[in-house]
Amino acid sequence: MSNSIENTRKRIDMFLNLYSQEQLDLIELLMETYCGGIVNKGDMMNLALSEEVRKKCDSALPFEQTKIIKEVLPSFNNGNYVYDYSKNSHGEMLNIFEALHIKLHTVLNSSNFDKITIPSKI
Repeated sequence: MSNSIENTRKRIDMFLNLYSQEQLDLIELLMETYCGGIVNKGDMMNLALSEEVRKKCDSALPFEQTKIIKEVLPSFNNGNYVYDYSKNSHGEMLNIFEALHIKLHTVLNSSNFDKITIPSKI
């Protein structure tokens, strides 16, 4: 193992030792999902959304709405969106990648990192 890999592993280990069980569970789920091959919209929903919200989401978008959006924005990718009915009965589009980013930022940012100084090189 090269010195660089050893240093990287030590730094990662230092970070992991600071995380709570909730944070480690999210990291494990993230690694299991992305190491398993192709990631689909259902996988992204499992990562980004709570079970309660997932139960009220539809991975298919209404065809007419998607058609109108593509007329205005031809690069629109409906693979990035789900329809979320958790907040109201008529639902709203939810960018699943944005939801995942917010979850990662929220969960992983609440840590003990401010209590130590991690050297850039070990």
